[in-house]
Amino acid sequence: MASAERGSEPAREELIASGLLDPSAPDVRDREALIRFLMARGTTIDDLEHSRDLGMLAGTPVARVVRPGPRLSRRQVSWRTGIDDDLLVRMLSAAGLVADGIDNVSHTEADVLMARGFERLALLVGERAALDVYGEIGEAAARVAAAVVEAYDANVARPLRDDATTESEGDASTARALMEIALVLPDVARTLDTLLRHQLDQALRWLTEARGVTVDFTRGTRTAAG
Repeated sequence: MASAERGSEPAREELIASGLLDPSAPDVRDREALIRFLMARGTTIDDLEHSRDLGMLAGTPVARVVRPGPRLSRRQVSWRTGIDDDLLVRMLSAAGLVADGIDNVSHTEADVLMARGFERLALLVGERAALDVYGEIGEAAARVAAAVVEAYDANVARPLRDDATTESEGDASTARALMEIALVLPDVARTLDTLLRHQLDQALRWLTEARGVTVDFTRGTRTAAG
C-alpha cells in the first residue's frame, strides 16, 4: 500500500487498513502510541509493515541508524560495481552474511563500497586470500555485535519487558530505549575502525622490521627465526 510521507501524521483508518492496528485489541491505545512515536521519528508505514513482518516493530528506528540510506538489491550492487553476482554471494557468505534473493532490496550504498573494497583487495592479494580476510572481518564484527546486543538485552530490554503490563507497552518502552542505544552504535563502528587502524599500524611495522624474525600476527608476538 502507499505509505504516508515522512513527517506526516497518518489517519487512524490508514493504520487499521495497513494491518498495523487492530481496533478490537485490548492494547490498541498502547499500540497506536508506539506507532505514532516511531512515525514521529521519520518511520513510514512501509517501514513499519516491513519491521512487523520481521517481528521487530519496536526496532524500526534502529535499522535506519545502523544501516541508513535507500535499499538496493544485490542485482543493483552487481550492476553498480561490475562484480559478478556469484562472487558477491561468495563475498557475503565469507563475511557471515545471508545472501538472499538477488532482487531482494536488503543492501545499501555501504554494501556497494564494501564490494568495491573487496575487489581492490582481491586484485592485490588474490580472490581466495581476500575471501579469507573478509571471513575474519565478519567473525570479528559478529562477536562485537553479539556483545552489544547481549549488553542491551541484559541491562535494558529485559527489565523493561518485566515491568510492562501489556506487550504493546513493553514494545513502546523498548522502542524508546532502542532510540537511545542507536545513538551509541556509530561510536562502536568508529571504535572498531580506530582499533583496526592501530592493529594494522603495529602489524605493518612488525612486518617491515621482520628481518630474520618470525611474526605471529594472530598472537601479536614475534620470535627470532631458527
